[in-house]
Amino acid sequence: MKTKILSKVFLSLGTPKPMRRYFLLIALLYAFSIGLSWPTRAQNPLSEVQFQNPSLVGTWRSGNFAYTFFRNGTYVYVGAIVTSGMQTKTAEKGTYAVNGDKLIIHRQSGIIVTSMNYSQDLEPETTVYRWRLIGRTLRLIFPNGGPQDFYLSE
Repeated sequence: MKTKILSKVFLSLGTPKPMRRYFLLIALLYAFSIGLSWPTRAQNPLSEVQFQNPSLVGTWRSGNFAYTFFRNGTYVYVGAIVTSGMQTKTAEKGTYAVNGDKLIIHRQSGIIVTSMNYSQDLEPETTVYRWRLIGRTLRLIFPNGGPQDFYLSE
């Protein structure tokens, strides 16, 4: 089920078909290499009340970047930057919580891969965004104050 969701997120990024296959391959390899061991409620220190925000559940896209938020308080983030000289792809997973206008993202693991044979594992990290919904648009305000709009995918 989670592999299908990863596939759907990568395929919906709007990239050319050959790149979609590459994205899917990276997502599948990444998913299997980290085991997709999602935390249970007993393992997750976040209370059910904090992260049960049904308005965030789903896949939110912004260009070649997408967050998928699940009902159980977990998320997957994928993205790509493609230029004529290099392609950079990233994927991460973790947990999230909502506390008022704060969206707290706890990355558990992630990876960055480039077309220049560079790969870097991403360490656990917590980022706090301010957020709000404007219709079907999720606006995230980064810690530096810069906004980014994500649109709910069908």
